[in-house]
Amino acid sequence: MSIIKFTFFLISLLFLIFPQKVNAQILINEISPSTDPEWIELYNEDDVAIDLFGYLLEDGNSSQTDDLKLNGTIAAKGFLVFTHSKGWLNDGGDTLKLYNNASPSAIIDQYTYQSIDSTKSIARIPNGSENWQVTSNITNNSVNPNPTPSPTPPPTPTPQPTKTPTPTPKPTPTKTATSKPTITPTIKPKESDQPMNLISDIKINEETPLGMVAGASVEKKFPTVALIFIIFGIAFLGYGGFLLYNTKHDLQDKSNQTS
Repeated sequence: MSIIKFTFFLISLLFLIFPQKVNAQILINEISPSTDPEWIELYNEDDVAIDLFGYLLEDGNSSQTDDLKLNGTIAAKGFLVFTHSKGWLNDGGDTLKLYNNASPSAIIDQYTYQSIDSTKSIARIPNGSENWQVTSNITNNSVNPNPTPSPTPPPTPTPQPTKTPTPTPKPTPTKTATSKPTITPTIKPKESDQPMNLISDIKINEETPLGMVAGASVEKKFPTVALIFIIFGIAFLGYGGFLLYNTKHDLQDKSNQTS
């Protein structure tokens, strides 16, 4: 057996006899940066308990004096909360890093959060998941409840297009043939059937004055009414002349007296 093969066999045997301890996954599970004191919850997602001696929590500033050195044991599928005085974490946002055995090259988890007020925390929901949520249901050192699924709104029914009624064509009226009126021939009466001209048959007496009925007797009467009007007219004229005469003489007498 060559030296190279023997060396490879020996190294493999050593790995089988003395297996390396594989670090279980420890996660930053919940952060409360605006409370007093501030706190961070870690979660062990493995099925065995983990000793946290040598683990380190670091915030985003450059100072290493306020880094939080961890100790204690975290149970399988369990939680462990670490607190720090107010002012360590920034309320307006910060970056947290979790190191194993205080080695900067052994970052096992990190998370950057934004501004959170004092009545809320930010957590993985459910525990250990990649889903971070800001929540007012603070559950440090206990199981974060699964989010209540939002009810799915019922699908909005798609409106069916309204069918436009097809207009019924109006029937074309059938032209009724107009019958031409039948001309009834006028029968010209015979001369013997024509009525007699009675007017021409009446013989008017040439001596009958116009305006008088034929056959009426002509009687001359004295115009008594006309004579009465003539007499009254003459009398009125005479009386009028008498009044004018007296008036004229009265005016002359008054003028003579005045002079």
